Amino acid sequence: MQSLEKFLSTPIAHRGLHDDIREENSISAFKAAIEHGFAIETDVHLLKDGVVAVHHDNSLKRVCGKDVKIESLTSEQLKDYPMTLGGEIIPTLPEMLKLVDGKVPILIELKTLCGWRNNSLAKAVLRDLKDYPYKDVIALQSFDPNIRSGSSRPASAKKVKPRSS
Repeated sequence: MQSLEKFLSTPIAHRGLHDDIREENSISAFKAAIEHGFAIETDVHLLKDGVVAVHHDNSLKRVCGKDVKIESLTSEQLKDYPMTLGGEIIPTLPEMLKLVDGKVPILIELKTLCGWRNNSLAKAVLRDLKDYPYKDVIALQSFDPNIRSGSSRPASAKKVKPRSS
């Protein structure tokens, strides 16, 4: 219950604490959020080589200026697309976790572009979180109703059906 209190009592920096000098979902935006004691909401995509990248959009166009689908790239290729604001490279989930190191809670949204890969994304995120010692301050979410982690739903979890009009 104490870990839930950390989420409920801490302001959340949406995609990190970004502004006109720090790009969203960047290492510098995450550092700024940590310095202010804010929890971090972030988004992740699965790259072609199975690495989890921290990025919101399906395309790199808005943040990097190139109309390239993020899931079509490998982690090595992603380094060729610096963010237009500040020139940082889009971080991977392990890089972000190493930086945060339990200092603030993290809410991770799993983004899926290719429906057939959504279970792979969930499994890759769980793989990256396996050795993270601060799981009590991590929350996962997805708006994709088909995403599954491969683990069983807790007995207390309940599937919610949409209301009919």
